[in-house]
Amino acid sequence: MSPATRHTLIERLQGLSQAEEDRIAFAAIYLPLIQLYARQASVRITRAGRPEADDAAQEVVTMVLGGGTTPGKIITFDVGKGKSFRAWLRRITRNEVVNQLRKQKLPLPEGFDPSADDPTDAERDRAEQVFLVERAVEHLRQVGRFSTNTWAVFDNWFAAQTSGRRVTYAELGEPFGLTARAVQHATDGVCDRLKEYLGDDFLWN
Repeated sequence: MSPATRHTLIERLQGLSQAEEDRIAFAAIYLPLIQLYARQASVRITRAGRPEADDAAQEVVTMVLGGGTTPGKIITFDVGKGKSFRAWLRRITRNEVVNQLRKQKLPLPEGFDPSADDPTDAERDRAEQVFLVERAVEHLRQVGRFSTNTWAVFDNWFAAQTSGRRVTYAELGEPFGLTARAVQHATDGVCDRLKEYLGDDFLWN
């Protein structure tokens, strides 16, 4: 199957059976973001960070992925509707933080609406996307999908993208003695895998 037709990580996890490598990839990439959401929700609701945030984050991963014969909540996310998977995760995480607080019989702020979506802005949205790409790159590097030389070229390309610096493939290849075509081939290979992991959250689709 070509990279153009290969299913994304989320789509694969919505299937009848989940490959262990996909579950590992999901936890490696998304758990740090869910932990961030849980801590933000805890601070927003209680005005102070509380230990239930980390418990909530772990519970969210379990709920999303499911286990054994029990399907996870991920099957309810509609990939084809153009909705944000991060917003969906943020909502589930916030609700789980509320659930943890209620279990401890802790009061919620007066007028707090657990169903209301958290405010967002373009700057935070991009920061979250870059954060996810960095987690996906780290995971992909650990599973050893690409050569050291490919990673060296990609790292230079990625640094240029995140800094907003305009650079050509020829310029990127010069330190390595590579042609522009070779650099494009190397970066495209890594980017195709990252697109599988992140779908629309890959910034450079």
